[in-house]
Amino acid sequence: MDSKRNEDKSTCSGESKTPTSRGLSENSIRLQAALFPPGCIRLRRRMKRTLIILIVFTSGIFQTDAIGQNTFAVDKTRGEWTLFVIPDTQGYTEDWREEGYLYEEMVASFKWLLSISDAMNVQVVQSVGDMVENNNDLEWKRVVDNYFPLMEKGIPTIPCAGNHEWKDGGGNGDFSFMNKYFPVSMFEGKPWWGGSFPKGKIQNSYQTFTISGQKYLFITLQYQAGSKEVGAQDAVDWAEGIIKANPDRLVILTSHWNKEQHHFFQLVDRYPSIKITLAGHRCTEEYYVSKLRTHNFVQDYQCEGLSKGPGGLMELRYFIFKPLEDKVEWYTYSATARKGEGQFITRKEASQGSFKLVQEDPPAPTEE
Repeated sequence: MDSKRNEDKSTCSGESKTPTSRGLSENSIRLQAALFPPGCIRLRRRMKRTLIILIVFTSGIFQTDAIGQNTFAVDKTRGEWTLFVIPDTQGYTEDWREEGYLYEEMVASFKWLLSISDAMNVQVVQSVGDMVENNNDLEWKRVVDNYFPLMEKGIPTIPCAGNHEWKDGGGNGDFSFMNKYFPVSMFEGKPWWGGSFPKGKIQNSYQTFTISGQKYLFITLQYQAGSKEVGAQDAVDWAEGIIKANPDRLVILTSHWNKEQHHFFQLVDRYPSIKITLAGHRCTEEYYVSKLRTHNFVQDYQCEGLSKGPGGLMELRYFIFKPLEDKVEWYTYSATARKGEGQFITRKEASQGSFKLVQEDPPAPTEE
């Protein structure tokens, strides 16, 4: 034991060998060489495991933060733009404080979104439903107070009808509160507004956009449209007709819950133009690809994102579209984490990533 201890103390013997490089990237080799000069062979061996852990840590967490911080200012000259997705906010509008859902965190998150909307070229804000918990006037007023500043700034915002807008929490199945606070008349006349179903009701809607030269079709369906529990098969058929009528547009389909639902099979399985689906509802964070071409996301952080007791962690999902690279990047971010300093969430592989999406090239920027 003593001889081994003495050997460990002899750290810089003047030997000159190149650092071990097997399995490490060029940058990692440089880091290893900087930390352990050629003469420190024994120290290098002893610290090899620690070094690998350090490299993994820096490439995972620190690099993510660096990338994320850069994304708060997209390159508009390259046609880059951002889609923000608002997960279930039901606990926050209820202000369920004993479980960590603080309404002021929702307020702070929406204010942050508004503050970076220009730099990130936010073109659309999409809800995935369960905007409220108890479906009452107080909670809907809180929703309106947070969404309306975005709308007043001219950013299209799309509400989504979840089960708590439908029946749970006092609803009667006709989405009456949702239509009271987000009437179709609020959207009619907007250049991007397409229509809704049933006519004059907001629970199923579509919008058309041309962003950076690419045509998009957004469709939002009510909770479990076409299911035995809810019915509303006519809403799914209506959506299918809209997709058929817009074959030149990339489709982004949102419903409160998509996975293995009737409407998903009827629409996504049949139409390759559906490139992205968005959902919430389940306490999970998930990303999967169907039919080798549709990128599906479930983003409901109301369970995983919370710390029990006062002070939760409201999280937002955003997608950056990069047409010149035919690429979409997605991130998960909490503006209220670390006492309001903000933090990128890297809890799972589904928390961030990128995928290929062929897009039209944006128009060349005009010279002023």
